[in-house]
Amino acid sequence: MMSHDNRSCLNVSDPESSNVSEFQSSLLEAFSKTVQSLMRILHEEFEALKHFQSDRLLELLPEKEFLIQRMTQMLGELERIGEEDTTLGESESVKTFMGNLLEIERMNRMNHVLVEGSLEYCREYLNVLVGGSYSGNNSNPLSKMSLKGLRVSREI
Repeated sequence: MMSHDNRSCLNVSDPESSNVSEFQSSLLEAFSKTVQSLMRILHEEFEALKHFQSDRLLELLPEKEFLIQRMTQMLGELERIGEEDTTLGESESVKTFMGNLLEIERMNRMNHVLVEGSLEYCREYLNVLVGGSYSGNNSNPLSKMSLKGLRVSREI
């Protein structure tokens, strides 16, 4: 019996490697499910960000990380297969996956923008609450006062 790694490196045109096309099919199917799951997670992440649901974001994070790792491994496996089978990259399913990967990248970038916007909102809100004490401005508040029109008097 062939191991997973050995089957992926076989030449698809080799008559003894008929299992490779079955392996390709199962790998493409698993990859498709992983991509769809990641797209679902990214959509849920978007909704949680939109509604400031930080607890939900923390729930989604481990699954998102797992799916990204799994997808990365599968992409590596597909690349190895593609080196042996040049027709793999021309298949409709691979073209669809490439489109899905671009969509995943777009969704993740959009979520990143929402996170950055939320952080900026929180920073500004905190600056309003605490004033300039955390603004990183180390200048003396007295130096900002206008001295024009003031007079100094001394009493002894």
